Amino acid sequence: MACRKQDGSASIDRVVEGPAEMEIVNPDKIVLGSGTIRASVPPPARGFRILAGNHELVDLGTEFGVTIEKDGDGELHVINGEVEIASSNKMLTTGKAASLNRDGTCLDIPAA
Repeated sequence: MACRKQDGSASIDRVVEGPAEMEIVNPDKIVLGSGTIRASVPPPARGFRILAGNHELVDLGTEFGVTIEKDGDGELHVINGEVEIASSNKMLTTGKAASLNRDGTCLDIPAA
């Protein structure tokens, strides 16, 4: 499933790979219970949020992918730009990755 938000000059491309459990709360926020989302967010749309398991991810104008398994564990990979893991007060930049653990912790991991 692909979703596209148009808001003036800002657009967010989101690709969701199934099977997935997700809810679009509003154009700027998605709740991902399980599955994979790849998002491309231009700087004017900065602040797009994904609640992924027990983690709140804030896009700061970037391209990234996040996967959450049914057990609540997952991974975040930043392809380009910067993403804040707000729930852990951690920033990831281009080429970095982190595990998103169901207990709310996150750890740096090798990027794919």
